[in-house]
Amino acid sequence: MAINMRVAEIKDGVVVNVSAINRPIADFPGLNLVEVAESVKVGFLYDGSVFTAPAGYAESEAAKASASAAVVAETNELNTLEAKLDAGTITNAELRRVIKIVLRRIKLSRDPN
Repeated sequence: MAINMRVAEIKDGVVVNVSAINRPIADFPGLNLVEVAESVKVGFLYDGSVFTAPAGYAESEAAKASASAAVVAETNELNTLEAKLDAGTITNAELRRVIKIVLRRIKLSRDPN
C-alpha cells in the first residue's frame, strides 16, 4: 500500500485535481486517478502515458517567478528605506519612492489583475 501517494484526477485528458491519498488507487474506482510527480499541476495534459504542460505554462511560470523576485527586491528596498526613515536620514526622493511602492501594493491587493 502506498502512503501519501500524489495523484491526479484526469478528465478528458486534462488534470482536473491533484491530491495526496494514503490508500491504493484501486480504492477509488469512480475516479480516473494516476500517480504523478510533484511537477504535475491542474491543467496539465495527459495522453495516457505522458503529462505535458499546457501552452504558455513555462512563460506563465517565468512571469510569476519574475514578479516574485521583484516583490522580494522591493521589500528589501522598503526595509532599507524604513531604517533611513527611523534614523531621520531619508531623502525626499526616497520618501516618494516609499509612497509609490505602498500605493502600488494597495492597488494590487484590491485588483490583482
